[in-house]
Amino acid sequence: MKFKDNISFITYLTYPEMYGKLAVSMSTESGCPPTFDFYFKNSSKDIPSEVEDKLHNILYDHFFYAEDYSHISDYSFELVNNNGILEMVNSVYSSNHSFEEDAIKSSIRYYLEDELFERYTLSLQFSGAYGKKSKETMNVKSFYLAQFDENDKEIECLDEIYKSELLSKIINWAEGESEDSSAGEYEFDTFDIDLHISYSEQYETDCYFIEESKSELIDLSILEVDPEDAEEFEISFN
Repeated sequence: MKFKDNISFITYLTYPEMYGKLAVSMSTESGCPPTFDFYFKNSSKDIPSEVEDKLHNILYDHFFYAEDYSHISDYSFELVNNNGILEMVNSVYSSNHSFEEDAIKSSIRYYLEDELFERYTLSLQFSGAYGKKSKETMNVKSFYLAQFDENDKEIECLDEIYKSELLSKIINWAEGESEDSSAGEYEFDTFDIDLHISYSEQYETDCYFIEESKSELIDLSILEVDPEDAEEFEISFN
């Protein structure tokens, strides 16, 4: 069967009477090439190897190597055929910033030094949304702040105003870190922060900074080809 371009090929594959909805995902780890996977969610039909190879090349080359998304750790979406029109749905991308852990731990310590006591320990876990509604949607799962006295005894700080200001500053830090890492090319909607930090390196210090967005990172238009440059190709379905 002949196809005039990539979109018509994928549109044909995703007809309900063919293979139906196509799920696509990509994940990366620091220092490793991306792991790429796709499958038809509602079909048990065997896919001819020629068809599978062509589909792999289209998705891999045109989506995941067309642009540099080195800060994206996971990306998934589904391609559906809506009355003959190819659409992308359920698109989600995220970054866990695992490749930046050391830099994040250092920067957030320096960022908070002026706000915390001279000798302190801070442990918190919370999630929320960026933007004007971040405070309203913030979910604080745990929060512990204490200072050390002259005898190295921990004294917990229970000041709610101080806690609110501190969380607000960390959100501002997260927004700045997110903007810097993406260079403004894409934006995240929500975040999760799990932080354990102290005035001294001898205490356990870590910061897990994860962001997610439920939106399209890559637009289907990237598959479009100028009609003058389009070349038909033929695939056998046997």
